[in-house]
Amino acid sequence: MTNSTRALIVVDVQNDFCEGGSLAVEGGNKVAEGVAALLSKTDPDRGYDLVITTRDFHSEATADHFAPDGEQPNYTTTWPRHCMAGTTGADYHPVLENLIGGGPYAPVAITEVLKGQTEAAYSGFEGRTRAGATLNEVLDSSGVTSLDICGLATDYCVRATTLDALAWAAKTGSDIPVRVLGDLVAAVAPQSGAEAIDEMRDAGAEIVESGRV
Repeated sequence: MTNSTRALIVVDVQNDFCEGGSLAVEGGNKVAEGVAALLSKTDPDRGYDLVITTRDFHSEATADHFAPDGEQPNYTTTWPRHCMAGTTGADYHPVLENLIGGGPYAPVAITEVLKGQTEAAYSGFEGRTRAGATLNEVLDSSGVTSLDICGLATDYCVRATTLDALAWAAKTGSDIPVRVLGDLVAAVAPQSGAEAIDEMRDAGAEIVESGRV
């Protein structure tokens, strides 16, 4: 373990949340490309020691998360069917496959957290790795000293993950900064996205540009 462990959480950069997907967020493709560029940095002084990805990985057990057939989703409690396990919609955006998917250009080991398998889940802290570890356990065991967050969507899963990350950081008893990379997030709706940014900032998260990391 190093004296300083810089960690990055990449939230739900999946096909269904990017343009062309069943629950597309405007700007999703741009976020994916920006995350890929961030992970491709070769300067070891600017890279991350730990990269965690979260993925919505729904099953029929989460059917009440989706609008019933023939009904329009309300985009608050019901949503279009998305990110079903085993579908291309649940896969990472193609520009991330070589990096997040364990391809030959992956700069660091990737820890994957799956969520929403048995019930709706917005925060990455509600998920588990394939080995059964929670996100809290991953961060605790890695000696994380700073934590950055990016991905989709600002007003839902990024917001929920960031607020839980702040709660985790507070419980450590250490002054661990939690930052949201403001140019590498995109919202379902502009107003709720702006409100989420304000809420995360008010809760203690820094909102920074990825060029500063």
